[in-house]
Amino acid sequence: MNKRFAAIIALGCLVMAAPGVAQMGPNYGSIAGREESEKMKMKRCYDRQRAPEDRARACKAVMAIGNSFADEVDVAQAYLEAGKFDDALAALVPRMQSNSSDADALTMRAVILAAQGHYDLALVDSNRVIKVASQDASSYYGRCWMRAVAGQELDAAVADCDKAIAQDPNNGAIWDSRGLADFKRGDMKAAIADCGKAIDSRWVSADTYAYLVRFVGGDAAKDMASQKANSYYVRGLAKRLSGDADGAAKDIERANSRDPYIAAELSHIGVVDKQLVAGQ
Repeated sequence: MNKRFAAIIALGCLVMAAPGVAQMGPNYGSIAGREESEKMKMKRCYDRQRAPEDRARACKAVMAIGNSFADEVDVAQAYLEAGKFDDALAALVPRMQSNSSDADALTMRAVILAAQGHYDLALVDSNRVIKVASQDASSYYGRCWMRAVAGQELDAAVADCDKAIAQDPNNGAIWDSRGLADFKRGDMKAAIADCGKAIDSRWVSADTYAYLVRFVGGDAAKDMASQKANSYYVRGLAKRLSGDADGAAKDIERANSRDPYIAAELSHIGVVDKQLVAGQ
């Protein structure tokens, strides 16, 4: 999602009382400790080394301290990746009550519904997003993503992603969704190419990346700023189905190193490693 992040760091003051004298001034130790705690909450929210339910709880904690770095959509996506569909939908309720036409919330709800098998309901939400934000690349990307998750109307999914790419050609999330649609319609050559493009592209705005670097450090920001594990995993499966066993193994290893829960997470949207299942 092309989400907008607004960082709000709360600084506090400590009231220090001496005999008969009230003094107010910044407690720099307390401020530093609070900011460090906030950094840890934000890192846990996006840390792909953590289980998705843990990330959902961490995102809630970030929201609870009044920082808009995380929101209801982040919580819902983490629950979706955990396969907790009811929790994912429930996380969006406050956002939808505040604004029933919220494009990000509608898109996420559509994807969750698609994962549950409710394609007709999901399509209603995706079409609403396009109606209210037809000039926004993310609206067509959202419908492409939803259709890819559902495994329905996959040619139309690719066409939707094509429209989004025409407006935002360097957005890795769009290429990732088109790669997923390619994979599900059996076009492994296209899936490999599109997932490769996703891996090589940006996933967040420059401002958001700079914010991540500031609060969690450059190395962590690189992985937190994207979901490239998805693209590596799908590309790995596509390579295996194309006869490239070595390339597949390398890509799946890269995916697992970035997100050790990736196989389970993608299984909830219909991407299953049949070789892994057979070995269990």
